[in-house]
Amino acid sequence: MWVDMRRNKVLRVRGRKRKLPLTEKHHACFSRLLHGFTLVELLVVIAIIAILIALLLPAVQAAREAARRIQCTNHLKQLGIAILNFENAEGELPLGLMGPSPNGHGNFQGHTVLVPILRFLEQAHAEELYDYEGNCLTINEAKAAQIPVYQCPSDNARGRVWRHSAGLTISRSNYVLCLGSDTMAFDSGGTSIGEALAGGLDRDNQETDGAFRSLAARKLSAFTDGTSRSVLAGQHDRHGQHGVTANYTHWDERGLWAWPTMAAWCYTHRNTPNTSVGDYIWHWPPPGAEIPFQSPPVTDEALTHAAARSYHPGGVNVLLGDGYVDFYSDAVELAVWCAIATGEPSRLE
Repeated sequence: MWVDMRRNKVLRVRGRKRKLPLTEKHHACFSRLLHGFTLVELLVVIAIIAILIALLLPAVQAAREAARRIQCTNHLKQLGIAILNFENAEGELPLGLMGPSPNGHGNFQGHTVLVPILRFLEQAHAEELYDYEGNCLTINEAKAAQIPVYQCPSDNARGRVWRHSAGLTISRSNYVLCLGSDTMAFDSGGTSIGEALAGGLDRDNQETDGAFRSLAARKLSAFTDGTSRSVLAGQHDRHGQHGVTANYTHWDERGLWAWPTMAAWCYTHRNTPNTSVGDYIWHWPPPGAEIPFQSPPVTDEALTHAAARSYHPGGVNVLLGDGYVDFYSDAVELAVWCAIATGEPSRLE
């Protein structure tokens, strides 16, 4: 045996194996261990990852929707607190449609109930800018203000506005007040409520059986079955999903907190939540509107009605008279749905 100092090797005589240096041993091992994936192995890994994503994505989406529904519930609770604070200050609920004063009384001007409660929603600045002396067509910067508490996070109302052909701009909203179990009014003389009043129609004809009425204020004592069994407000999401831009024409007026027509600020329980029955509203939505509507457009506002609608799977949130928010299924019985709109569910017992 002899040592080759130049190559750091130990060589054995007579054909015996020689001891390889450390560097050559490592190279031999790694050459056996390090090799690329085959195409089949790569495809299997990709398939496993795809299956995991497919399993996890619905759960992630469901969790996000659950969080949005909780936030929607919180918005409705804030709306309920504002309405009850107004009632505590004024001794009655706000008028559905009101005249030129913050407490609503006076000649018809078309201001909705969602205007005077702004002060109780930390939106006093928006109400201060609002022009009570003007009418529903008066151009005013307050109407274009984004009111986050009026917008459901499951809808895309945030940041969107509606433009009237007269130049008026109103921000989109999702929460609507309950006018009862049928339509917007008992009788409007075959025309709009405002035109009917201007023509001398009796205000009593504008009454409904809900918590809110166009030209009359209701007291909480009128809820014969208690406030916890009477609906104040609900949702009307899924409006205006027919376009690709942020601004829409003046035809689809559903979901407008400062506009005085059906589905803009109010709804009824004539049909169950998310019904396939079309909303019967004052104007036609543009072609391609997602939610159903009946045509031709209404010329008698007393006939108008719109259902509660939402993007929450299976139903809608509703605000009750005691400030509690409950979730009602699309499958709720129509008789029950109508009864809670009138404050007299005991009539079913």
